[in-house]
Amino acid sequence: MEDIRDKLARKAFESGGKIILPNFTNISDRKCPFIHVNAAFIRYDGEVTPCLQYAHNWKTNFMGVTRTIRKIVFGNILKEELMKIWRKPEYIRFRLNTFFFKMPSCYECRLKDYCNLTLTNEYDCWGNQPSCASCPYSHGIVSCPL
Repeated sequence: MEDIRDKLARKAFESGGKIILPNFTNISDRKCPFIHVNAAFIRYDGEVTPCLQYAHNWKTNFMGVTRTIRKIVFGNILKEELMKIWRKPEYIRFRLNTFFFKMPSCYECRLKDYCNLTLTNEYDCWGNQPSCASCPYSHGIVSCPL
């Protein structure tokens, strides 16, 4: 992997291009690309979600663990104003917990291969509901489009 990364970096340097390499080391210091720029994701149907990762129900298999991702919706702009949704106590609590990452890091946990709590984003072992404890964007493993 390092050889491929080095070749890619050289090609980008020679051509004047830019590459953003994923983080393959475990890091506890995380940040959410959406939360750190005060962004939200609004779906085609008006539902307001905190980010791209949690806009829909889907399944992912990452680092050998299959997870069921449940959408996280805080409101709908077709039914209420965006600022009212943004100021909902549950959305504020979610943003604060995510900004300061008051949640575990599932990728670094020694029990990740055995823990049932890591199989979904609905909650984590610290009691967060919902949780971003296993979000690959926050770890820098996957690049966010922001």
